[in-house]
Amino acid sequence: MHNLTKPTLTFQEVFHRNNINALQFQIDKADLISLIGKILVKFISKYNFNRNMTQQQIVSTAESISGLYKHFTLEDLHRCFTKAIAGEYGNFYEGLDEPKILNLLNQYDLQREQELIKFRTEESKEYKLQSKEIFTTNTEAIQQLQKIRQQLEVKKVVIEPIITREKTKGEILQQNILKEFDELYLKTGKDISGIRHIAINGINMAINEYLNYRFEQEI
Repeated sequence: MHNLTKPTLTFQEVFHRNNINALQFQIDKADLISLIGKILVKFISKYNFNRNMTQQQIVSTAESISGLYKHFTLEDLHRCFTKAIAGEYGNFYEGLDEPKILNLLNQYDLQREQELIKFRTEESKEYKLQSKEIFTTNTEAIQQLQKIRQQLEVKKVVIEPIITREKTKGEILQQNILKEFDELYLKTGKDISGIRHIAINGINMAINEYLNYRFEQEI
């Protein structure tokens, strides 16, 4: 049997370039959860809460992030939490927990989509403006392009239409389930080993278990 060793990655590859899904195949899962956990700890440490998240809660949240936001890079997590610290997603007077952090990431994901759409729209407008200036104010350029077209096959530049992505049913369902868990916990929930649980049909469930339970119901 051959011993397979995982490649050595640079800081740029781990933090900026490769998303979480790619990193899962390039480094050990425990190391990946540890990296996400360190980013979470740094974020939480910016607040002075009476009661901070426990180590078990941080690990649980890091595991949820690695499963639900595989398309994120570690830099995306850092950017999201930087925006949160700046107050872009509201205040957290009552503290932070797993559902609130996952909701922050969901807001950042939607915001990032909107920024991409805006960038592509502005890029399209700029291209059209530059094209108009070239073909209407520069006679020499027009004549030169006409000669080039006669000699070469000119490929037309096609600008893809910008499509606004709406939330998928899965994303809407996930957001509703997280909110539902929050409400149930406030009514009848309890902490078990420092992790929030709610009782469903006599069975205590943490957030991950409740998400799976509700997804199976919807399916």
